[in-house]
Amino acid sequence: MLAADEGVLAMGRQLNIRSDEAYDIARRVSQIVDRPMSDVVLEALREYGSKFSDQTELTATQKAESNAIRAISRRAASKRLPGVTLDEIMNDMYDEFGLPI
Repeated sequence: MLAADEGVLAMGRQLNIRSDEAYDIARRVSQIVDRPMSDVVLEALREYGSKFSDQTELTATQKAESNAIRAISRRAASKRLPGVTLDEIMNDMYDEFGLPI
């Protein structure tokens, strides 16, 4: 079996994602960039995964703090009202000089 970089795509294991939203996003991006959906999804996963490579270099304390911050972020995101923009959130947190309220 030839590797993908040799010009022939090798058939490998499959990943099935049962999400209408994921499908719609992948299809839309695929059409915009004129590339197959599988390429779009693979590139997105590579980019997303690259953000986590640095965490292996953190100390145990840093990892715990990072996980705590992520947990706070998830809780805050779950309480966000639908339709609220980032600008509206920022306007509630900072004054006209960029200082915390």
